[in-house]
Amino acid sequence: MPASLTSEESGRAPSSLSTNHPYSASTAASSRATSPVPIPSNGKPKRRPSVQRHHTVGAASLSPPRAFSPPPRSGSRAGMSPPRSREAALLSRVLDEEGREIARMREKTEELARELRVRTEALENAYERVKAADKRTVDTHNKYLEESRLRQVAELETRKAREETRKTNVLLDIAQSELDKLRREIEHVEAEKAEAESAAGRARAIARELKQTMRVNKAREVGIAEGRGSVEALEDRIHKEEMAAAVKAAFEKGRAEGEASATMKALAAFDRLMETDELDGWSEDAKTKTRQDMMHSSNASAATMSPEMSSTTQSDASRAKSPTPPRRKWSIKRSQS
Repeated sequence: MPASLTSEESGRAPSSLSTNHPYSASTAASSRATSPVPIPSNGKPKRRPSVQRHHTVGAASLSPPRAFSPPPRSGSRAGMSPPRSREAALLSRVLDEEGREIARMREKTEELARELRVRTEALENAYERVKAADKRTVDTHNKYLEESRLRQVAELETRKAREETRKTNVLLDIAQSELDKLRREIEHVEAEKAEAESAAGRARAIARELKQTMRVNKAREVGIAEGRGSVEALEDRIHKEEMAAAVKAAFEKGRAEGEASATMKALAAFDRLMETDELDGWSEDAKTKTRQDMMHSSNASAATMSPEMSSTTQSDASRAKSPTPPRRKWSIKRSQS
C-alpha cells in the first residue's frame, strides 16, 4: 500500500464506522460534561471527513463482507484487469480504515476506562463523604438528644426550685404576718405596761401623800396623847412590848433548843453508824476527831446565839423602860387631809 494513501488516511477524521455510532459519541460527550474531573484530551487533531468519502465508505461499509484474497504476485500483476485492481485498492483502504477505527476504539476504550476509574474514585470519595456526613448526622442527633435530655432535667430542676421558692415565699409571708402580729401584741403590751407604770407612779405618789398625811396625823395624835398624859395607854403599851419581848425570847430559845436537838440527833446517828460497823474503813482517830468536831460545832453555834439573845433582851428591856404613847385606831378624814 502506498505511503501517501496511509498518511492521507491517518490525517483525516474517523470514517462512517465511527459516525454510525452516535450513542458512543453522545455517551462520551455526556460523560465529559458530567465528570467531576476533567478528562485529558488526545493530542491528535480530529477533522470531519469529506462528503464524497463519507458516502463512498458508507456504501462500502453497508455492502456485505467479501472474501479477501491477497494481491497477485508480480508476475500476474500485468494480467490483472483495471476494475479488479480498483476493487483491491478500495478493499485495502477499507481494511486500513477499519484498523485505524479499531485503534481509535481501543484508545476510546482506554479513555473510557480511565474515566471510569476517575468516576469510581470520585464516587468512592463521595461515598466516604456521605458516610462521614451520616456519621456527623448521627453524632449531631445523639448530641441533640443528650442536650434535650439535659434540658429536660434542667427544666425539671428549675420547676422544682421554683416550687420550693414559692413554698418558701408562702412560709416567709406567714412568718412575716406572725411577726407583725407579735410586734403589734408587743406594742400593745408595752403600751399597757407604760400605762400601768404611769398608773403605778400615780398610785405611788398618792401613797406617798397618804403616808405623809398619816405621819402628820399620827404625830398630832401622839402629841395629843403625850399632852394628856394617858397612864392607861402607857401601861398598855408597856405591857404589849413586854409580851413581844417575851415571845421573841421564847422563839430564840426554842430555835436554840431545836438546833441542839438536831446536833444530838446527828451525834446519835453517827454513834449508830459506828455500832453497825458501817465505818470499818475509818480509823479510830478519824472517828473520834469527827465526833469532837461535831460537838465543837454545836457548842460554837450555841455560843454565837447567846449574845444575840442577850442583846435582843437588852434592847427589848430598854424599849420597855422608855414611855411611848399607846396605839390607837384612826382614820383619815378628807376634811382633815
